[in-house]
Amino acid sequence: MPQPKFKRGAWKAPVELRAHKTGLIAFGVLALLLLLLGRAENSLVDRVRTETADFASGVIGQGADVAEWVSHGVEAASNAVFLYGENDRLRTQNEELLAWRARAMELERQVRSFQSILHISYAPIEGVVTASVMAETGGPFSRAIIVKAGNDQGVRPGDAALDRYGLVGRVVAVGQTSARVLLLTDTTSHVPVVVEPGGIRAVLSGDANGPPQLQFLPLEAKLVEGTAIVTSGDGGVLPPGLPVGVVTLTPNGPAARLYADIARVEVVALKRYEFLNDVDMPQLPPAQIAPVVIPEEPAVAANPAPPAE
Repeated sequence: MPQPKFKRGAWKAPVELRAHKTGLIAFGVLALLLLLLGRAENSLVDRVRTETADFASGVIGQGADVAEWVSHGVEAASNAVFLYGENDRLRTQNEELLAWRARAMELERQVRSFQSILHISYAPIEGVVTASVMAETGGPFSRAIIVKAGNDQGVRPGDAALDRYGLVGRVVAVGQTSARVLLLTDTTSHVPVVVEPGGIRAVLSGDANGPPQLQFLPLEAKLVEGTAIVTSGDGGVLPPGLPVGVVTLTPNGPAARLYADIARVEVVALKRYEFLNDVDMPQLPPAQIAPVVIPEEPAVAANPAPPAE
């Protein structure tokens, strides 16, 4: 009876076994040779190592150059994209500025026409002096700063001090090269203001415990949160129309949320203001009065003498 022929999965033919054995022996010999060559200290091995290191360094250097070139290309492309977006944004801003410029020119023309019709003459603001803040002085209830500008730069007491956002305070003392600015948050600061657009007049008084308070308001005044506050110019304390802040309603009463960043002010602009305190009256010519001649003797009536009897 013939035997069934089958081969198990783990069974290998003699040829396959010999091939595996030969491969193992070859790899072992190769590993041994490499180990011996690695430990050998001869000129041939050193030269091979050096040339291999030189070749590898050249390849690595070229790869670094290629990577740097690719990096520069990516950076240039990203810069181009950024510049394109920036140019688009600047173009839009330029269009807006041109529109505002045209609007400002139109308003300036209207103001000139109104002035010519109404014969309005505004009190002059002579100039602006820029000064850096040197020190901050004061105590728990006092708030003031010292700026690097004084008599030599034309600064005088009463000048308005502003930062890039709005009113900071006013000059109260002037030296030769420095001046003291009383801040709006000082408890002794009292500035006449007007709340727009209703034209409600008030006095902005400094408060050490919070924002400056709006005091001496009319009894019928109704303030709205967020309405603008500007200086009124009453009493010649400050020029009219300077931006101060907006109305904020607090538990202690209406106050002002200032535009100026008084806590971190570094540079101020000092505006010189001429307050017109007297009315210019035209000089009248001297009166022309005819001199009165007094006769030496009293006048006698020219009546005819009575006839003699």
